[in-house]
Amino acid sequence: MRVLGEPVEGLLHDLSLAIESPMLYGWLNEDNGNFVMYQNGKRDGDLDALKPYVRTSFEDLQRAAAGEMRVEVLESKNRR
Repeated sequence: MRVLGEPVEGLLHDLSLAIESPMLYGWLNEDNGNFVMYQNGKRDGDLDALKPYVRTSFEDLQRAAAGEMRVEVLESKNRR
């Protein structure tokens, strides 16, 4: 499931209980971005919660979260 836009975080707790499955909530804005995991109604912002779902190395995830991994900047077509 993908939710576009800014969700009400309180509802993410209920949704994670309803779907009975881990749920990843990520955001990105001009200043920063991050991920948190919702599982069984609990919010976990620790990167360790993502370990079972990482397809590359966990060290790459840690480097990316710390802003130490270079990425190509994409130009947005919707930029104001």
